[in-house]
Amino acid sequence: MRQTSWLFSFIILAWATSAAAQSPVNTNDGMIAPNDDFNLEDKEVEPTPEEPKTKEKPKKEPALSLADWERTDWALVKPEKALVEVTGYFRARSGTFRKLNFGNNGYTEQDGDAGRRYPLNDGGNANTSYTDMRLRIMPKMNISDNISVMMTFDVMDNLVLGSTPTNFPDKGGPIETLSTGQLTGNRASRDPRDMLVAKHAYVRMTALNEQLELRVGRMPDHWGMGMLYNSGMCIDCDFDRSVDRAAVSFRLAGHTIALMFDWVGTGPSFYPFGADGPGVDGVIWNDAQEYGLRVHKEDHPDDIREKVLQGKTVLNYGMHNGIRVQKSGVSGDPVAVGTDVTKLPTEAQKESRDALLYTGDGYLKLHHRNFQLGIEAAIQVGSFKDKIYDVNLDPQKTKILMYGFALESKYTFTGVAKGTLLSFKSGMASGDKAPGFGALSRQSNQRYAGGDSSINNFQFSPNYTVGLDMLVYRRIIGTVTDTFYIRPAVSYDFNEDFSGEIAMLYSQAVYGASTPSCTAANTGDSVARTGCKTPMALEFDAEVSYGLAKTYFAGKTQRLRASLVGALAVPFGAFTDTAGKSPSLAWMIQGRMFVTF
Repeated sequence: MRQTSWLFSFIILAWATSAAAQSPVNTNDGMIAPNDDFNLEDKEVEPTPEEPKTKEKPKKEPALSLADWERTDWALVKPEKALVEVTGYFRARSGTFRKLNFGNNGYTEQDGDAGRRYPLNDGGNANTSYTDMRLRIMPKMNISDNISVMMTFDVMDNLVLGSTPTNFPDKGGPIETLSTGQLTGNRASRDPRDMLVAKHAYVRMTALNEQLELRVGRMPDHWGMGMLYNSGMCIDCDFDRSVDRAAVSFRLAGHTIALMFDWVGTGPSFYPFGADGPGVDGVIWNDAQEYGLRVHKEDHPDDIREKVLQGKTVLNYGMHNGIRVQKSGVSGDPVAVGTDVTKLPTEAQKESRDALLYTGDGYLKLHHRNFQLGIEAAIQVGSFKDKIYDVNLDPQKTKILMYGFALESKYTFTGVAKGTLLSFKSGMASGDKAPGFGALSRQSNQRYAGGDSSINNFQFSPNYTVGLDMLVYRRIIGTVTDTFYIRPAVSYDFNEDFSGEIAMLYSQAVYGASTPSCTAANTGDSVARTGCKTPMALEFDAEVSYGLAKTYFAGKTQRLRASLVGALAVPFGAFTDTAGKSPSLAWMIQGRMFVTF
């Protein structure tokens, strides 16, 4: 996952062509990764040379016209692009996880087994051990100097190694002991996912020396620090944020202004000439669209580092505005249509949606010498109608009000303590009194019978990590929602390649009524629940790592990163189950390897 750039000059003007929009090593915090070159105490910035003492005025170079830029006789000056550039990474992670249910039934988002995230094996505990892998390939086809086609493919995405053994034919089923290998492709039916998945495909066109840009297709979407919109392109991310979008952006006074149109949902597609023919929108009255405007100032990481080394303060910021609308929708569960016209929704299934949702997200990043600060805050407000309670009733209105924020800060020491970095993270996501945190069912269980017709659980992107964050948010709840947290940490670079980090994470629910600790069935916000507790857990994380992330901004070409990470979560009263059983410790240990190209 490597970001490349071609930089060259002609007289006093520059023509720049950038590769993929994501950094090759996205630490998922949207800020510069720590490295030795960020320490300033032992470095001096060379002074600007004095102007020659002469009375003659320097001659002003003539500006080039747009026609001059399009000349084809620059071959000796202007380097040619490769027709195809391929970047990506391979990763393998092997770990042991114990008591991911805290040793009781304290974390279920719905009643019964449907709400359980992990199987209760090994004596009723959610214990597991496995090794998974992913190969991500990101080819870029340079059609011309101004037109590129970008793609992302995942091969065996998060495949659990050993999960698709061959069948032993004489026994009529899989006998792992006698397996002759692994099933591949469409024959690997015991894995619900395809072995090769196309994640992104879009075209990028630029003009006016890259001051104007157009993108069309299915593309990754990342914004600010990645709290709400996180592309998932980092080497340890597990989820994706992809959008079907047409966007035009232009630069003005050092800022980038982007106008966007997103195809949020068009309903089932229909193929009138068969599966190999063109598809059409099978229902024209249920489309959901989003209109967006983004304004931001975001310097290139290399430029930020250079300015900081010169003692300058760098301030980046941005504001996202999105309005999502849908007039009507389809009542009932969606069905796969394909080429069967009889399965298309009819007018009888049309229901009023009257959906209007506004999303506002702003961020600020400050870099000053050894100190970095990042803040991102977002709000989502709106309403929609549907028949969630009873399909025989008219669509009922649901109101939406969600908000959250994240804060990140780092301080890098110099001198005797050179190589030491202190960091602090904190954040909050709004919630409500509905049982469960809403992260597994993705908002559906935030409304329930008894008059709760609102959605208030703001959810961070599951790709946004609040540090090492290996247990509570990442693997037990699934994301930051209905909670606030604080996380101090310290890391140390032993040399250019080896580093270590330890962190502590405290989490607490916003509403005790939404935690597993309450013992009465919640049938409405007005119902008093007993035994509700808000303190969730205290988690300790530690990692020892080699290579890659710590050295990227130092200009290294390190292609390998390996690490060993461990975590221990001490649960508090919020995870006491409805039977009154206290939670027990959860822990994990995992080895990770990443190879980039």
